[in-house]
Amino acid sequence: HMFRSSTRPGMLFRAYPGPWRVLRALEKGGMECCEEFDTMPSLKDVAMKYFSGGLTSSDMVQSTSVVELSDDNQLYYERLGLQSGADTCQDDVVLAYRKLVRTAHPDRGGDPMVFYEINKAYAVLRDPSSRELYDKYGERWVDMRDMDEEKK
Repeated sequence: HMFRSSTRPGMLFRAYPGPWRVLRALEKGGMECCEEFDTMPSLKDVAMKYFSGGLTSSDMVQSTSVVELSDDNQLYYERLGLQSGADTCQDDVVLAYRKLVRTAHPDRGGDPMVFYEINKAYAVLRDPSSRELYDKYGERWVDMRDMDEEKK
């Protein structure tokens, strides 16, 4: 496994049947072996110990509130900038999605939560059966789909 780091990249490597080795790039070229393991270590542990520098990430945000699903069947269309209803064709959904993600993608400086909401809307509206249920029940379409599957 390769680790990319802004300071010193490296890898977790095993020449079978030898031990697992953590190799880190040297500033003047070459690699140094930092540690050896008999069994494969956790990639997260190796990454944190050798390739992250100091722990610079912020604390994880956890929400304990439960978000109620809405009966609003316009929300996903609005997120994609479309008019709702049967007159919106599948190609319009795809074009609107592609236009939005160009600017909303986190790699291009967009907000990750906005990008998530756009993807959630697109995932529902691109599938004709999901879209039909969404048009009838709003965000509760998932409950209705699950009830239909239980009946089968």
